[in-house]
Amino acid sequence: MTTRTAGKRTFFRNPLVWLVALVGVLLAGGALWETVALSADRTAHPAPGRLVDMDGYNLHLDCRGEGDLTYVLTHDRGTSSIAWSLVQPELAGYARVCAWDRAGYGYSDAGRLLTSPQAAAEQLHELLERGGEKGPYVAVGHGFGTFVSRAFADGFTDEVKGLMLIDALHEDMRSELPPDYYDFALELAQGETQLGNAARFGLLRMLKAWSPESYERMLSPSLVHYPADVRQAYEREHLRASTWKASYEEFMALDTITAEMRALKDAGAHRPPTAVLLAGDSLAGFLPDELPNGFPIPEAARAWQLLQLDLVGRDGSGVFVLVRNTGHDIPLQQPNAVLSMAAHLFTTLTGSPPPGMADPVSAATKPE
Repeated sequence: MTTRTAGKRTFFRNPLVWLVALVGVLLAGGALWETVALSADRTAHPAPGRLVDMDGYNLHLDCRGEGDLTYVLTHDRGTSSIAWSLVQPELAGYARVCAWDRAGYGYSDAGRLLTSPQAAAEQLHELLERGGEKGPYVAVGHGFGTFVSRAFADGFTDEVKGLMLIDALHEDMRSELPPDYYDFALELAQGETQLGNAARFGLLRMLKAWSPESYERMLSPSLVHYPADVRQAYEREHLRASTWKASYEEFMALDTITAEMRALKDAGAHRPPTAVLLAGDSLAGFLPDELPNGFPIPEAARAWQLLQLDLVGRDGSGVFVLVRNTGHDIPLQQPNAVLSMAAHLFTTLTGSPPPGMADPVSAATKPE
């Protein structure tokens, strides 16, 4: 027996070799299963809107209703157009309403995510044009999506006549909020890369199959309060690795994004009639259960509120309301507040309220 033959026998008798091989086979099988399952999901649950060809990739655009104004809904980081499920059908009763998915989210293809708000706003405008939509527009953004909505209003002043910012992020939040706040958000974002890898190999789908309650709690404890169809759609989209990847990339680009927004502000960004909605419990959705000793919650909450006031402007031309009994996800937790503000902007821009809405701001109260 030669030395080479003996070496081969020793190699294949090594338990570690077989363990690595087994793990490789399982991961390959999981990845294959995930590919097949994603295709089945798309077949069983087709996009509610249209997939618009953007020269090599598709973006999802869901437009409903008819009216003199078109509300353009831009979702938060880590979610999709599903976040507007309780708002869009009602709003479409008197206006045109278009919700869209940024690349990697919802029904849009992955791989063409633009983290620059101005580039994303241009992409959105092109999407609307290719989808056959026309202004005048009211730009509506939630959370991270407010950066895109603001850039959209600034870049297309002739077409965007109103702006609604829902629990918005602000370009100065990194300097104004306590460092512990950002550190915790960064920790969550870094965990998204691990969840994305787990999704790629079908591990999240396994978790959902074996313990649906554990999967649901991992995504968000508040999911149990949402309608079943919204909850199921949210769970399906977070089985996709692209959702986690897009969310992580947007967060990690935050410093560049906020610098871009400060430059827009310094240059005198266009500000049409604006409504800002602030969640009464905004910070609750972002802070850990066990806070460091001395974490300044009241100071952080007040700083967040002042940043929202800055967004609406202090010249009296905008509306700022505090929506009580809700966390950050106002469109799903308090959709009537969003609908009231949409009606208020409709009244401001057209001179008359929507049919049957004499008091468009009744669902929200001004902060103290």
